[in-house]
Amino acid sequence: MSRSQQLAQRRAILLAECEQQRRTLVDQVSNLQSIAGWSDSGAGMVSRIKKIPLWIAGAVGGVLVLRPVLKAVFAPMAQSGRVTFIVRNGIMLWQLLRTIAPLIKSGARRN
Repeated sequence: MSRSQQLAQRRAILLAECEQQRRTLVDQVSNLQSIAGWSDSGAGMVSRIKKIPLWIAGAVGGVLVLRPVLKAVFAPMAQSGRVTFIVRNGIMLWQLLRTIAPLIKSGARRN
């Protein structure tokens, strides 16, 4: 085998290795992008919360003030099992709304 053939063969091997490394890199970057999206949304949420500290303090204060009233209202329900019924149905409704909300939004944009 001549020197030029050896070099051509070596070049082909190196090109194949490069292609494999590119594919691996693309896979790794796509995984990092999904993680970065989560961190960006978390950072955005923190910045929004920082902008409205009085609203949050008011909500926490309202819960603390209304807590005895809420206990009085929901204590009989907890004993009868209605709370689990309400929570279970609330979660199912929330999941349904999350599923159909994009469909509703895309339908509203078309009209």
